[in-house]
Amino acid sequence: MRKFTLVLSMLAMGSVVFGQQLNNAQHRLSEMTDTPVKAEFQNTKRDVIGAGDILFNEKFDSSLWHTAQADGVAIPANMPNGWTAVDNTGNNFFWRWSVDGPRGRYTAGAGTAAFVPNQNHRPKSTSDADPAGENGFMLLECDFYNTTSEGQMANPTISMDSYFQSRAIDATENPAVSIYFEQWHRFCCAGYATGIGPKLFVSNNGTDWTEYAVHKANINQTPKVNPSVVEMSISSVAANQSTVYLRFHHMGQSHYHWSVDDITVYEPVPYDTRVMNYWADFGEERMSYYTTVGFEKLFSAAPFYSAYHAFQNFVASRALLQNFGASTMSDVTITTKFMKGETELHSATASPAVAVHAIGALDSIEQTHNFQIPRVTESIGAYHVTGLAFGAEDDELPGNNNYRYNFNITENVFGFADPATASTDRQSPFSYVGSVDGDGIGVVFIMNQPTTTIPGTTIPAPFVARGVNMHINSDVYNWDIWEAGNVAYLQVDLYQGTLNGEEWEFDFTTPIIASESTPIDSNMVNTWVYIPFIADGAAENITPAVDGQQYFVAVRMFTNNLRFFIGADKFIQPSYYGNLLCLGNQFGWTGMTANISMELVIDNYAANPTGTARFVVENENPQIPGVVHPAVGATLTFFSQNESGVAIETSYVLDNTGIVEIGSLRSGTYAYTVEYMGETKRSGITVVGSGVSEKHVMFGKVGIESRATLSGVKLYPNPTTNVVTIESPAAISRIVVSNIVGQTMDVINNPVENQTLSVGSYATGVYMVTLFDNNGNSTTQRLIKQ
Repeated sequence: MRKFTLVLSMLAMGSVVFGQQLNNAQHRLSEMTDTPVKAEFQNTKRDVIGAGDILFNEKFDSSLWHTAQADGVAIPANMPNGWTAVDNTGNNFFWRWSVDGPRGRYTAGAGTAAFVPNQNHRPKSTSDADPAGENGFMLLECDFYNTTSEGQMANPTISMDSYFQSRAIDATENPAVSIYFEQWHRFCCAGYATGIGPKLFVSNNGTDWTEYAVHKANINQTPKVNPSVVEMSISSVAANQSTVYLRFHHMGQSHYHWSVDDITVYEPVPYDTRVMNYWADFGEERMSYYTTVGFEKLFSAAPFYSAYHAFQNFVASRALLQNFGASTMSDVTITTKFMKGETELHSATASPAVAVHAIGALDSIEQTHNFQIPRVTESIGAYHVTGLAFGAEDDELPGNNNYRYNFNITENVFGFADPATASTDRQSPFSYVGSVDGDGIGVVFIMNQPTTTIPGTTIPAPFVARGVNMHINSDVYNWDIWEAGNVAYLQVDLYQGTLNGEEWEFDFTTPIIASESTPIDSNMVNTWVYIPFIADGAAENITPAVDGQQYFVAVRMFTNNLRFFIGADKFIQPSYYGNLLCLGNQFGWTGMTANISMELVIDNYAANPTGTARFVVENENPQIPGVVHPAVGATLTFFSQNESGVAIETSYVLDNTGIVEIGSLRSGTYAYTVEYMGETKRSGITVVGSGVSEKHVMFGKVGIESRATLSGVKLYPNPTTNVVTIESPAAISRIVVSNIVGQTMDVINNPVENQTLSVGSYATGVYMVTLFDNNGNSTTQRLIKQ
């Protein structure tokens, strides 16, 4: 266990206290630029929830629900279909039916904006036919009920105690019963506990209730995916019961919102275990282990990026499994493989088994390893750990039994965050009690001793610390600073750890190297900013004393004690080392299951590599699946900095290759946007040394620019016996000739304007000639071969 000089409970409570006192960051609608992402692991709605009976289903999109509210106000007496709504506060803070997102000071904004529904916080229910639309859900607007008529936070705030309850559900013939529902939420400002937070209560008599915790995100955070899914066994209360009641009850929190949709009660299939989480222990055994939702581990994960000379060995892998089936499973185990692309590097035999995997049980399985990827330049590349869980019985829904963890070995870049999801969360020292200007957040990186010497000497060749790259979020707190005409100043310090017994300690009074205090303004929003260390020919040279030497990288903030956030990634497997807090000369884990979006650039001795970012931008016309063309005319905007640290934007219009290459780039991640036919995609690309980093950007647009010109295509002579000329006034990327049953006869790539085609060997009959332009448009004409 790593030494903690800060009490973690104090840190968590600090976040809660500040969450109530200050405006927790809600992205401004005009600045919502996060790329939609899909978690590597999530429970997703299946087409068939279970092989047994569907006992109850509610999607909240019946026309009857419209009478349960008027002008955004609940009318409990009109709740249809046997549902009831109750508010125990006596303030009429009812759940209500809605098709609009929640309102309130924190959720929607201050002043009059507080009363405008925030449509970005609607649950994206899978039952809604139109992804951009919404057919209805149940909503509790905690923020709205704590907002004054002037659009400010109520003082004092009032905690919720409100529920909605189902009619009786008959499960008499069902020996096992489970529930599935979709939700979206964010809560503040008390820690989850019995009777605190969002709960599902189940009863079989309407008097005695069993409580189930159903939150999917920590306090002051949103779940990873929208909607988040709750699926669990309620057999202990509901099985073989004639009157089963559901109560969705929110208690003890004053903010923000909770939405519920698509409730299904069903009899599960007999055998169904699922991987709920997974780990690959990197360099050392796990420090401790938790099974409570949101704090499932405190462990050392392989960084998303780690330099080849510093990469540690894997000592174990483990999975957290839950039995969603109607029957106990036996001898459940896992297997694990380590892969580089499609090449298997190492595999392990089946782990020790869980002999009895009971209905609803949450069991952990561990498999030991001692696998070291060679610390050589040939190891640079993309990797993943993959595994499979299985038992003695055949799992009837095996699609959720596997797991995968991605990581990359680089030339000189260290980082825990994936650039594609770098802004899905946030971190700041000012979220915690007792923080002042100069405190910071940080990450720990692990280095090994040098294996080479300075040429002509026996002195170990030191590594060279260049600087730190970090993502600047579009966060309401950041904008509060910028819109007041101020800037936030960030300084990066690098500290070398000292091994005291089995624990690494850091002297935060003496960094081995630091940066200038760097101003961060609004021109840098939604980009990666590089802050170099102050080099003097000596301080930047670092020589680890032992293999596994730890280094702490701290980003210290100077903002007149105002909150400022940089990005964090809540999709990549969180690591203890990826999210640390530094208050004065003390540090500790924040308790946050996300990795700070920071990258450390450390070169080998006498090396200063630059690389190339290569973008391939394509369009797949949804009307012609599988046919992909360069996205001609798309605009790529690349965000970087000049030598003085000033943010600059460079735009490129893509030609008919759909490719842009940008060279001579220092290592680290760069933000970019690509705009094509009214759609903009934003993400990051990481240059990891002296090579070429490639990013594929795909659109799915129906081209409109070339339809008129394609109408002028001519085939002559037609009919023909030997040769046909294909003439097109538009630029054509490909010609495909097929017979009447769809078999491809010929393909011509990049044809000329007057393309000839020999058909002398074709059998007599009718053929289809299809021409594709660079925008994915196509036209087909009939050709007769005599």
